[in-house]
Amino acid sequence: MSDIARKKLVYVSEDVLEKLSRLAYIRGESLAKLLDRVLRQVIEAFEMGYNIEELVNLLKVVEVERKLGAVFIPHEVLEAVLKDNANPGELRRIFYEAGRSYGLYIRSKYNGSLDIVKSFLEKTRWDLNEVSILQLEGTVRVICLSTLMSEAETSIMLGFIEGLMNGLGYTAVREEVAKGIIVADFKPSTD
Repeated sequence: MSDIARKKLVYVSEDVLEKLSRLAYIRGESLAKLLDRVLRQVIEAFEMGYNIEELVNLLKVVEVERKLGAVFIPHEVLEAVLKDNANPGELRRIFYEAGRSYGLYIRSKYNGSLDIVKSFLEKTRWDLNEVSILQLEGTVRVICLSTLMSEAETSIMLGFIEGLMNGLGYTAVREEVAKGIIVADFKPSTD
């Protein structure tokens, strides 16, 4: 069977086609080759269990991490640091300030998108079993559950989330915390 017989006609909106044509030109490849490669990568992402929105959010999370100088460390290293640190209040303050920086960046770069915040928490804290961000009447509820986090890790995670939400322009109004469980409500700041 010839190549011509195996090709299909697909309708694409004009603005998308123009952007793709520009990208193909910049990359020095034909539009057909660019589309074929992109669609194959989309299929690969789907086969890995991701949809396009998740993939784009993941890339945004990686960009936030890269721009703010984050490093990934094994969980055992974090446990050792927490075990050897005699001042958990100081650690929580440090995590709060780091979270605040992330919140300020996400607010300026992504208009404070809570979808990005959710993706950020899901993708950068692999020990979280569940992350929910619910928009309630006048508040935002952040729920994080982990079967692996110690009490100390839960405390610093809460500090990070408080700082993150503060950087986004929210103030904590209620917290429920137990080992591995965080339920925190935030309201928009008035300042």
